[in-house]
Amino acid sequence: MPALPKSTVTGGLPTVIPVTLEGQFSWLHVCEQTPIRRAGFVFCAPPGRDGRCAHRPMRSLAQSLAAQGFPVLRVEPLGIGDSLDLEESENAWAIWQRGAEVARDFLRAQTGIDQVIMGGVRMGGRLAAEVTADGLVLLAPIASGRTWLRELKLAASVSDTLGPADAAGVESEGLTFSPRALEGLQSVDLANLAGDWKAALIFAQNPQAARVGARLTELGVNTQIHGFPGYEEFLRDTDSNRAPEAVFDLILTWAQETYPDLRTSRPVMTLPPCRLAGEAYEEISVKMAPGLIGLMTRARAPSGLGIIICSTSKEPRSGIGRLAVQIARDLAGDGVTTIRFDFSGVGDSEIDCDEHVYLADRNQELAQAADWLRQEGCTSVTVVGVCSGAFHALRAISTNPRLDKAYCVSSRLVWRGRDRVESQNWDQGAAIARYVAKLKNPETWWRLMRGKIDVRAVAGTLRDRLAQKIVAGLDSNLSAPLRNGMTAVSDRGGAVRLVMGLDDSSLDEVETYFGPRAKRLTRLPGMTIRVIEDLDHSLAKAASRAVILADLRAFLNLAEEKGSR
Repeated sequence: MPALPKSTVTGGLPTVIPVTLEGQFSWLHVCEQTPIRRAGFVFCAPPGRDGRCAHRPMRSLAQSLAAQGFPVLRVEPLGIGDSLDLEESENAWAIWQRGAEVARDFLRAQTGIDQVIMGGVRMGGRLAAEVTADGLVLLAPIASGRTWLRELKLAASVSDTLGPADAAGVESEGLTFSPRALEGLQSVDLANLAGDWKAALIFAQNPQAARVGARLTELGVNTQIHGFPGYEEFLRDTDSNRAPEAVFDLILTWAQETYPDLRTSRPVMTLPPCRLAGEAYEEISVKMAPGLIGLMTRARAPSGLGIIICSTSKEPRSGIGRLAVQIARDLAGDGVTTIRFDFSGVGDSEIDCDEHVYLADRNQELAQAADWLRQEGCTSVTVVGVCSGAFHALRAISTNPRLDKAYCVSSRLVWRGRDRVESQNWDQGAAIARYVAKLKNPETWWRLMRGKIDVRAVAGTLRDRLAQKIVAGLDSNLSAPLRNGMTAVSDRGGAVRLVMGLDDSSLDEVETYFGPRAKRLTRLPGMTIRVIEDLDHSLAKAASRAVILADLRAFLNLAEEKGSR
């Protein structure tokens, strides 16, 4: 996170205010202690993985700009982050353009600025360049919508998150576009880029992004084009990515030099309530404790059942593929009240946390969320998590009797002191039984002979997995807290369900700590395991998310209740 200018830190940090603009969830950054400038920024969030990775770094940039007196609005277009859904029949590009214009006009009206600089990362930056404004700040902007869609398909094939071959739309790493949405996105092209901006600042990581800057120069815009140092680290997975500080420093300097004028007075803002609504729910922003930010989805006909959705890794609270949003809004029809929030150091949390995702203690934060739901009238509280979020859900329910159930997908069960905390570059692997089964497939041997399988990586995985089993057998204290916790949950009438794919390494871990077929766990009342053959680990596939939503509803005994109404 780039340091705030020393001259403004002593005056107080900027205030971050949640607002909703025609269904778009947004954050307004203003600093009361700093003279307000005559210019401000609107940053459009990009869809998919780019948006999740850029979320917290861009929050940091917004705070730094606000500390210099520039009001900043970060807006999530429809269908992105926590905003309302984008209907399948809608042209995504046209809807997003309209939403960006709404954000521009809102910032100008509320803060009294004269000049608006539109900006964003990747497709968010290209969207920003569709809006009439005074200036542009584009980070790795997309030049061609068709090329971008091809990149999505390639990324999906590499990450094994490509949708069904016969699907009419596009699915990639949690991002799904309908055929109608694709129509507008395919029309994005440099030939259509036109505008009358006074100044533009471009950070290009490749020749295609540089072409955007060249096009702006052709249009007569005073354009600065820079390289993009730190680009790969910026859009690396959220558990290890870093803000491009050199780039952010250049933006701060450019902003001060290009828009130095100050206002003589500060307007009084009349902000609308931060509220999103659907047929069965309404959503409001909540601060459960200092620095702990989230959204609560209130069912219009509450049943008394509450759900807490944990952050996965350091992904923003909406989740991969907006899983948390889907759970909250779909289950509202069953009367469920939900809180999805950012752990400290994640998303929009006001508290920094540099600890690794498995080493940070989330118990207090989950206890505060449970207390909030209880105060809302919930008589039963379930905590839901995927991957590292599931790990923290298990830890929390083991010690907090105010949590009644835990639904845990692709969860690590024990984090050993010797486990690596850095990003891992070797094969994460399937369950050992899956490796054995693949040896019976001639395709596996064909790929092996042609060097298509990283034998060294697979061997490392199997070695580590075997070592884990040996250590667990020799040191029962390693898993004692886990086993004792599950027993305590069962004894008090609680319930836990562990869900994993047939390829997931969680299968091995369950047997390591609970014996063959996990009988030491499943014999406890309330403890269940479900193995789903095609489930992907992070639920990046829409099909996986649909299966999980249905199974979660069954785990909460909602399927029968919904059918009886």
